[in-house]
Amino acid sequence: YVDVRDVARLHLLAYESDKAKGRYVAADGFFTIKEITDMIGEMFPGTSVPKFVLPEFMTPGALFYDWMTNAFTGTPRQLSWAMIKEYTGNRQLVSSQKAKTELGWEAMDFKKSLRDTLDWISMTFIRGKK
Repeated sequence: YVDVRDVARLHLLAYESDKAKGRYVAADGFFTIKEITDMIGEMFPGTSVPKFVLPEFMTPGALFYDWMTNAFTGTPRQLSWAMIKEYTGNRQLVSSQKAKTELGWEAMDFKKSLRDTLDWISMTFIRGKK
């Protein structure tokens, strides 16, 4: 996960620097979905967040349940094989050290980014609806 403001800041630093060469990673950490939902629960105590993580071997069942729910109730699909593949068994470990060392880039605190994102969603989609 990366905040778009961090990506923009890194682009600007690379554009303005004579030292910039090659590619830079604009990510500064890895968080599981469970870790993120726990953070959301801490930030917004009244929010309903998942209490457990579905074991990986059960994810095809969740996909089937999602398909069945759509087939019988018309509820929009929420899952796809691509999503299951993306979020199961993958832990991407990358380093932004090159961006930090060569360009002086630092990512903002992830919790701040998450809070700002949730505040934006709330203002745009929840409070904005009448």
